[in-house]
Amino acid sequence: MTEKSTLSEELCKMKRTRIFAERCLRGLGGVAVKAAVASLLLCACSGCFTNYYAKHYRQKTMGMSHLAQKKWSGKVEIRPVTTEEGVISALEAGYVPLGASSFSDLHCPWFCLVDQAKKVGADLVLVDETFKGEEKRTSVVFLPSHTMSHTYGSLLSSSGKVGAISATTASTTLKPVQTEVKVKIYNQAALFLRKGNFDSIYGVILYVPPRLPDDPKDAQVSATTLAVLKGSQAEKDGVVHGKRVKSVNGIPVTTRSSVEAFAQNPRLIKCVEVE
Repeated sequence: MTEKSTLSEELCKMKRTRIFAERCLRGLGGVAVKAAVASLLLCACSGCFTNYYAKHYRQKTMGMSHLAQKKWSGKVEIRPVTTEEGVISALEAGYVPLGASSFSDLHCPWFCLVDQAKKVGADLVLVDETFKGEEKRTSVVFLPSHTMSHTYGSLLSSSGKVGAISATTASTTLKPVQTEVKVKIYNQAALFLRKGNFDSIYGVILYVPPRLPDDPKDAQVSATTLAVLKGSQAEKDGVVHGKRVKSVNGIPVTTRSSVEAFAQNPRLIKCVEVE
């Protein structure tokens, strides 16, 4: 296949995509809606979206992956959050973290969140997006360049008569041109969660600060209650989140080894004493 034919096919594809988008927009009211849907259709059809939520996804289970239900519900809920309380509320409702994404870049559409949620089997996605500022970025624009050539000549017939001939050839190519554009950058973060299985559990999730490289193996730590499941025995006992833990199952919390197992497996917790 020649370069010209390939280019022609790409141009035809772009034209068909534009016509398809315009037809889909007929009957829709509002300039903003039309612009948004047109942008999504054109970008989706041309495949120019990058799913940054998938690109920057990292497994982050907080040691609770074994508590997640094995079977995904098949539904995805997207819930905007702006504070830590939104995350704690999801944990207290019985959701278990699977992983997280965090990045600063162009706005990544929420259907990318849904795609990543389906990939990892998440029932709930907590998303936080804040405007960071504008950046200048280099973009490549393909501008059409037209060329036309003319050919003249003469033709001698069998009878000896001379006739004039002419031919015209036209071609179009796209030339890449670099240009600087201002784009809006957003800080975007998402936490992917799945409903957990907390049957026969006391109902408190502990937080222990991560161990630093230079920390002694059995250094002193301060554990806190990260979340208390709704309707659990812990809630009935008056335990609330954000409290410093004095003891777990009657064992004083003084060092990392005295509490780490309980933080990694909440099923081991039978009772807690907080300050």
